[in-house]
Formats: sequence, C-alpha cells, structure tokens
Amino acid sequence: MFNPKKIKEIREELGYSQTDFYENIMSKASYQRFEKNEKELSLQQLQKICDKIAMRPEEILYWSDVTQLDSLPFWKQKLDIPNYLSSPEDFLEKFTEIENDKDKSFGHYCLYITMISLGIQENYLDKDYFSKKDLRQLKNKYKKRKIFYSFDYEMVSNMVFFVNIQDISFLIDRLFPVTESHGVTFDFCVQQCLSNIISKCLHQEEYSLALDYITTFKSLRKIPRFHIGLSINLEIVYLEQLTNFLQTRDITIFLEAVQTANMFKKLGYISTYENLDNELRSISQRENFVYPDKNVFATQPYSNDL
Repeated sequence: MFNPKKIKEIREELGYSQTDFYENIMSKASYQRFEKNEKELSLQQLQKICDKIAMRPEEILYWSDVTQLDSLPFWKQKLDIPNYLSSPEDFLEKFTEIENDKDKSFGHYCLYITMISLGIQENYLDKDYFSKKDLRQLKNKYKKRKIFYSFDYEMVSNMVFFVNIQDISFLIDRLFPVTESHGVTFDFCVQQCLSNIISKCLHQEEYSLALDYITTFKSLRKIPRFHIGLSINLEIVYLEQLTNFLQTRDITIFLEAVQTANMFKKLGYISTYENLDNELRSISQRENFVYPDKNVFATQPYSNDL
C-alpha cells in the first residue's frame, strides 16, 4: 500500500526543502500533514511531484510501495500460490477458496484459471476439469468486452495448457492483433500469451497456424515504444526455426535451432536452455539423427574470430 514516508525520503535524498518540493502542489499545512501520514496524496499531486523531480511515475510508485505486489492483498495471495503446491490437500483447500471467488472480477477469474493449469500439471486436478459448460460461460463472460487488459492475455496464456486453441479462438481472435503498447506489464503478458499459443500449436502439429501467430508476434516489434522482452523475443526465433524444421525436416534449420537454444545458456537463461536442449534432443532421437556437439557447433559461425 502507498507509503508516504517514502516520498519524504525521496525529497530529503534529493536535497529539496519542504517549501521547494511541494511548491504549487499543496499548501504548507497540507504537506506537513501529508508527511506525518495524516493526509492522503491525490494522483494529480503525485504526477506534479514526478514532473518536478523528473522521475518516471512507475519508479516513484514502486519506491512508495504502490506497485510492489506483495503490498496488495490480492497480489500477495497470487504470489503465495507456489506455497500451496506441496500437497494435494493444501492445493485443493486453496483452490476451493479461489474457485468460490472467481466471479468477483476478471482478475479473480484469471487467478482461477492459473490454479486449474497448475493443478492439472501437478496431477491434483483432472485434465478435463474445465468443461464445455465452463467454456460457454467464459464466452458469455466476454460477450460485451471490447478493450482487453493484461489479465485477459495472462488468462489465455494459462488456458492453452488444458484446452485446444480452437476451443478459445472466439477470445484469441479478439485479443489480436495488438496495435499499441500499454506499459511493461501489458506488453509482457501479450508476448507470453503469443509464445504459449505458438507452443500449443506445435503440440497440436498445426504448423501453419503456429507460423500465423509468429507473424503476429513479429508485428509487435514494429509498434512504437512496445516493450519486447529479450528472452521471449529469442524464444520466438527458436519457435519459428522449430516450426520450419517440423514442416520441412531440413537439418540445417534444426542446427539453427540448436544454436539459438545455446544462446539462452550464454545469456544466463539456464532453465530455458535446459528445457529447449531436452526438447531438441528428444526430436533428434525421434527423427533418428545424431544430436550435434554443442561446443563444436557453437564455435563454427565465429571460427574466423577465434
């Protein structure tokens, strides 16, 4: 929750007197009460403070605990979800609580979907727990929605783990294309959603559809000020190479995918690298060809520089 002491801390750290800091923002009596935590700060006043000290609004909001998720009850609950995966009893008790609250808001429904996805992955829930009736209710829930937010994309990201793409195409088709940035969180959720959809398409062996969504992702790169994540951007490069290989069985494309997977290791994304490396090794065994030596192959493109 908002911590006014942090604003005072920022003021003192930057060397402002009370008079200079709050000039044309609030009266002496008001800022004295504010710094004693006896008066609230309006959004307009906070914007004026950001402008005066030339600090990004999202940064001052973080420093003052507004956007630190564990300071907000709903988000603290969401961040604590991994703690309930240790046993079926703990999970099911929390799941029942979240399921009962799922219609409070779209954010609560998103959390409910997340729990279903985790429950299925941990074998605490049946893979068909989300029924056709639930899909109809979801469709009705979104019937009047025209503007979409980060939790809408987050929800679809998790849904693709337990439903087919076709079953939620009524929603996916409305979520895309995205034509502008709405901040870091929104942009990240859009990218993660597309990455998971593409992976699902590959799992369903719908390669042309996967390439269509890869093209949709590429369009994000052209949007002014859209925040493209390095890891997800590289993952899309890998997924495109993998899709092209699975369509053509061209070994050259497979080797390119191996090289891209190795890039994750070089950049420090070890968990992602290990998942992709295992995936590629599994494919090489299935296709009955020898997996390339990572160290030798990785140096080949740069041999003139060694």
